[in-house]
Amino acid sequence: GVQTCALPIWELAGDYQAMGVASRAIELCDQALAIARETADRCAEGDCLGDLAAAYRALGQPKRAVDLGTQSLLIAREIRSLRLEGSILDTLGRCYAELGDTRRSIECHEAHLKIVRDMGDRYGEGDALGNLGNALARSGDARHALERYQELLKLVRELADRRGEAMVLGNIGKARARLGETRLAIESHSEQLQIARAIGDRHAEATALWNTGLALERLGNRLQAITHAEAARRIFDETGDAECARIRKTLTEWSQTGNRRN
Repeated sequence: GVQTCALPIWELAGDYQAMGVASRAIELCDQALAIARETADRCAEGDCLGDLAAAYRALGQPKRAVDLGTQSLLIAREIRSLRLEGSILDTLGRCYAELGDTRRSIECHEAHLKIVRDMGDRYGEGDALGNLGNALARSGDARHALERYQELLKLVRELADRRGEAMVLGNIGKARARLGETRLAIESHSEQLQIARAIGDRHAEATALWNTGLALERLGNRLQAITHAEAARRIFDETGDAECARIRKTLTEWSQTGNRRN
């Protein structure tokens, strides 16, 4: 990491980034970057560029973030810093996803996954598996997305991460639904629902109910689908989630076409 006189400024920039004040983080990172370049500290330069990339992404400027991240990645490989390389690959993968470049997003997350596994970083592995699964799902490759989610499910269970387990079960359910494995999808969402209720995660609870409703509708069970969707709508309504409007629209459509099969 940063070891020069740029360190105090760089650390302060990190504090602002953690607080969500990306614009101030950028100002401070620019100062730290100038010092790093003046002192020919390549490690500090790479870290500052990486943090700038993350800050610009937070500001909704993924193209600028990719430019900075690519510079950081070159330095990380030059100085052989796996820590920095893995971190910036994660940022680049997210940026490419936001830019709609799914192929590059997948490549970055695959490279990140290899690095964190080589480093024995279990939490980093979890992040990489989740991001890779999401990127594969966006590409339409539900089968390989499911495989990554299943690897992640095993990992979060080993880490006793119940909130993460609920989230992954939801993703597994959606992947199975895309593959036409509707009953298995319902099983995954039912598991997600149980965990969400046990840990008091209202958003995950509503999401599980909604996805279960969609799966039941695909099986032709309109009445049970409506029951689950209504339960999801009530929770989203209570929490002020924007998803509520979409559920209302779907419920109206279902009511207008009537129940197909009980």
